[in-house]
Amino acid sequence: MNNKKALAIGYLSLLAAVLVFILGITITDAFSDSGNLDSWQTMRLIERHLQDGRTDLSSGQLPSVARTLYEKAIFYGIDYRLALAIMAVESNFQNDAVSSAGARGIMQIRPILASEIAKEAGIQYREASDLFDPAKNVRLALHYLSWLSSIFKNTSEVLLAYNIGHNGAKRRLSRAGDAESPYTRRVMDEYRRNKTTLPAL
Repeated sequence: MNNKKALAIGYLSLLAAVLVFILGITITDAFSDSGNLDSWQTMRLIERHLQDGRTDLSSGQLPSVARTLYEKAIFYGIDYRLALAIMAVESNFQNDAVSSAGARGIMQIRPILASEIAKEAGIQYREASDLFDPAKNVRLALHYLSWLSSIFKNTSEVLLAYNIGHNGAKRRLSRAGDAESPYTRRVMDEYRRNKTTLPAL
């Protein structure tokens, strides 16, 4: 009788442990799906996304860039997944990238733009080489995206302006009437993919 009781208790304990494990997974999945990950978890996902994109950021730079992107995305009301999409298309996550137009860094900021917006963004900017500081580059980019968002009416228009400048975008929109371009399509495709794999804030 004692052996049977002990066996029954053992089975019940095992069953309870399995149920707790399953319940824990279900709660975690529901928590994740709701987009309510805490800041540390989200920043780790950003780091992993950059690593999966084969970024040239060092292991020392990754946490700083992830934190900057996370915090400034919240501050400016910009979806960090959109910023990551721009990063992928602009530089393929390469911090040492330099375009034919002279744009630099992971989000491809031109020195002339940086000099115009740095003070307003509260960022110390001295010279073009500052744009190879990835956290500073991201801060400038999100400030600029926020400003563009206050001028243009939708994400595609903001992306067009990010790509060709706000004056060029206004001229293009007045002629063509829409922001459709190879660049905006590529970023929007990347953005849609990011939204399926990364949580909203």
